[in-house]
Amino acid sequence: MTNGKSPFAPPAIAMLMGITSSQLKSASELGPIITVDQLMGAFAKLVPPEDTQVFERKVVVHIKHEVLRLRHVKSVMPEVRPLLIELHAAVEGNTRALFEWFLELIPQQDRPGVPVEAFSGLIMQTDPKETKVDLENFLEGVENNIDTSDTSAKLATSIRAHLAK
Repeated sequence: MTNGKSPFAPPAIAMLMGITSSQLKSASELGPIITVDQLMGAFAKLVPPEDTQVFERKVVVHIKHEVLRLRHVKSVMPEVRPLLIELHAAVEGNTRALFEWFLELIPQQDRPGVPVEAFSGLIMQTDPKETKVDLENFLEGVENNIDTSDTSAKLATSIRAHLAK
């Protein structure tokens, strides 16, 4: 998603997923709940499952990685959420200050390629021209970008260092 918008039009996604009208009617604001069969069917339309090597490389590997990442996030976020809320309050949601903290989590060699506008638009999903990030976008942006190498201790140390400034 970019700026809160899917790269595919909702009707295209509905067709790809085989979403039924009853699923659409019962959908929440986040969208309809899909079945495993619908998800696998969509993957099969994108990458033929009979080509097992391609399907494994282009689909299965990414799903496995994301499942592991999400499990990790579930263990890390409850521990760091209070500190993230404290950091956000301390800087009053200031985009530049939150960006400076976030930048420390990115490998040194990749930092020059990450402008504050990309942080705002892609990671925090706010207008890149905004000078403030609301708390929910901040928490969601961090959660969506936690990597399996981001431990609770690493994040807590980094947040506390910024709070001490």
